[in-house]
Parts: sequence; C-alpha cells; structure tokens
Amino acid sequence: MAEHPIDGVLVDDVDVSKSAFRAYEKTYLRQRFGTVSDVRNTQLAGQFGGAYVESLKTDFYLDTADTTSADNGTTCLISLDGYRFKAISRAEMLLAQRIVTAAGAVAINDVDDIVVISKTVGAATTVNLPASAARPRPIRIVDGKYDAATHAITIVPNGAETIMGGASFVVDSNGASIILTPLADGSGWI
Repeated sequence: MAEHPIDGVLVDDVDVSKSAFRAYEKTYLRQRFGTVSDVRNTQLAGQFGGAYVESLKTDFYLDTADTTSADNGTTCLISLDGYRFKAISRAEMLLAQRIVTAAGAVAINDVDDIVVISKTVGAATTVNLPASAARPRPIRIVDGKYDAATHAITIVPNGAETIMGGASFVVDSNGASIILTPLADGSGWI
C-alpha cells in the first residue's frame, strides 16, 4: 500500500526543507482567508488546494483554464498574481454516492463522488479511473462489504497516468477507503 503524500514531505528523523513543506501546503491544503480582500492581496501561484473565504462561508477551487473572467467578489476571485478562484456551490458540495453490488469491473463516471464496493457475491474488483485532466474533483472509493482483505479492490488509472506514482493502487484492508485527487497537470492521481 502506498504511503500518504505527507509522509513523503515530513519523513521521520529527517530534516524537511521549508520549500518542500510549502509545496505540500499549496498543492494539497485549502487555504483559509478572512475576506475577499485577503485573497485579492495574496500571491497564490501554485495553490491547487483552493481557498476558503470566511466572510462568504464559501470554498473556491483554482480554475487554471480561465484567464478572462472578472472578479465579482462572490463567484470569481482573482489573487494578486492573477489566478482565478471559482466558488463551489452548495449543490456541488453534495456528494453523489453509488453503491456497486453487481459483478465485474467498475468504471468511475462524471457524477460519482463516492463509490462503495459492496458486491452481492464477494469478488476481487478492478476500478477504472477516468482521465485525471477530465475530472475536476476527487473520488472516494470504499470497501463497503468489509472484505477487501480477501477480495482486494485494485484501482487503475487511465492510460499512462499514475496513482501516487504507481501503475495502480490496491485497497486490501477490510472497510478501508481512499480519496484520490486528480493532479492539476493531468498526469494522474494523488
């Protein structure tokens, strides 16, 4: 089983560089801001983890493809260095859950947020991920039958993409789950 990404940054008994820690924070963690002005007055290059604005009680994601939308103070905020952050609506925050009971491989689709593997007849399962560049949000895969130690769930990325640098990821602990986030550069999942 692959290690958690923070274990690669904060290794026991090893000094960690500030740059490695900053890179981890920017890539994986959503930054908290008090007001819209705080976002506008901060350089947020590389902040793939998004932002949360307390005054709006709203989460924002980085839209790397947008270079033209205007900052309207509610649904689109532009950082000091020109990065556009888009509001995540409450409807978007509701997670779609699919429970898989049928035999065979599972393909993750556009509307899946959580996929619970709970086969009627226990069996090893392959879960096929879509192209990471085509999916703007994470996916959670869960062993809902609590039998992954016997019937492993093998998660396979699209094409040459990787999962945490590997060709696949195996869930092999009863009741275990993993949340996979698409890399911003479209090369795979973490």
